[in-house]
Amino acid sequence: MDTIVLLSGGVDSTALIEYHLTRKDNVSTLFIDYSQKSVNSEYQAAKAISGHYNVPFFKQNMESLVNETGEYKCRNAKFILTACGYLRKTSGLISLGIHTGSIYYDTTKEFVEDIQKLLDGYYGGTVKLVTPFLNYTKKQVYQYSLKTNLPLHLTFSCENSDSKPCGTCGSCIDRSMLNDLILNKKNK
Repeated sequence: MDTIVLLSGGVDSTALIEYHLTRKDNVSTLFIDYSQKSVNSEYQAAKAISGHYNVPFFKQNMESLVNETGEYKCRNAKFILTACGYLRKTSGLISLGIHTGSIYYDTTKEFVEDIQKLLDGYYGGTVKLVTPFLNYTKKQVYQYSLKTNLPLHLTFSCENSDSKPCGTCGSCIDRSMLNDLILNKKNK
């Protein structure tokens, strides 16, 4: 099945590539530059990850989606609809690496159901949004990543810095949990 993975360059979206390749899906990746603070590092990570898996890589520039509070409103909806333009056929999968535990509407089961209704309206049910990790915690996504030997060294996760991780944002705090899991795995 033709599958577009929305690839940020982080662990969650990298895990999606592995997930779909093991299912024998025909994977392409899409990186979206929406003027995020870490755009250059995320782009380099996404490009390297796509190269590692030898899958087609696309980049789309969008206007900044950030509002006055620093939040990216409607980000996942815009990404999903943009990915539709990269489908080679009028059928396929769009894969999004959302998981449980986030406070944002566009990471919920309700959002997935709502956006699927929109896709069904446009494509008559031939394009599906897939969210394999929707019911996973961040820790479970990391455990999956370790179990499947993802190229974690190629990933980048920081919301505040484009050169090296800041160590204080939500993504960096999550990444420290991954580092703890890696240490625990090595010490066993």
